[in-house]
Amino acid sequence: MIAAVSLALPMPVHAGSISLGSAVNYAVLGLAGNSTVINSAVTITGNEGISQGGSISNNAPSTVTGNVYEYSSGQFSGPGAVGGSVIVSPSTLTQNDSDVNTALTEISNSFGPSDVNATQTLSGVTSSTTINGNGGLNLIQVNGSINLNGQNLTLSGSSSDYFVIDVTGSLKLAGTAALNLGGGVTTNHVIYDFTGSSANTIQTDVGDNVYGTLLAPNLAMTLDGHFYGELIGAQSILLQSNMSVVGTGNGFTPYTPPPATPEPATLTLLGCGISALMVARRQFKKA
Repeated sequence: MIAAVSLALPMPVHAGSISLGSAVNYAVLGLAGNSTVINSAVTITGNEGISQGGSISNNAPSTVTGNVYEYSSGQFSGPGAVGGSVIVSPSTLTQNDSDVNTALTEISNSFGPSDVNATQTLSGVTSSTTINGNGGLNLIQVNGSINLNGQNLTLSGSSSDYFVIDVTGSLKLAGTAALNLGGGVTTNHVIYDFTGSSANTIQTDVGDNVYGTLLAPNLAMTLDGHFYGELIGAQSILLQSNMSVVGTGNGFTPYTPPPATPEPATLTLLGCGISALMVARRQFKKA
């Protein structure tokens, strides 16, 4: 009888720690596949990486302040400056790919089937919007696109807030639009996961500002403006003239995973079942 009561209790929701692992060590990272990264007169503060099957063209007068990691020799080319070294390391890039795939699984599991665990759900973002944090892990589901012209999407909260924004559509910023932060929210606590197909794209304009890591394995990126975080993709990543990406190093803290929320112990659940049973027995005797 006790077992029956225990089994009838609702199962706890478990939010795992969403980590990018070794893939946090970059400003720009092209994953395995058809990644084509073009630096067109840009400044990249941090490291840049390109995995198997991809390429990076570092056109003058572009600058990468850190190291460039490539899966095999010759994937990185161009007369632009590199402050560090060009390092051939297939094992590093393979690990990066694996860690990103793990992160994608962790994000999917955290949202749950049909995004049942989402903290907030939006049909899309087409005007200035502020999302207020809950003081912990915020799972924001955007069933549509983020399309802003001179307006902002602001994540507001404290330094203990973590935001994972799952976007099923495109991102288009124009004018002086921004993916902004408010209150004490920090850049390294924010990740945008674009889950749409290759029919969707990510486009930004001169004057735009983006705070947080962009994870978009299926979407092509055509970018301008200023980015504070990391860009991760497996399609074309065009970094246009005069844009900047501030990633790892130089005082920037890379994406930091939220703490895992532990499941209640089985004995606690059993205790709840026993308590419920005892209350029911007392009420039955009184009757």
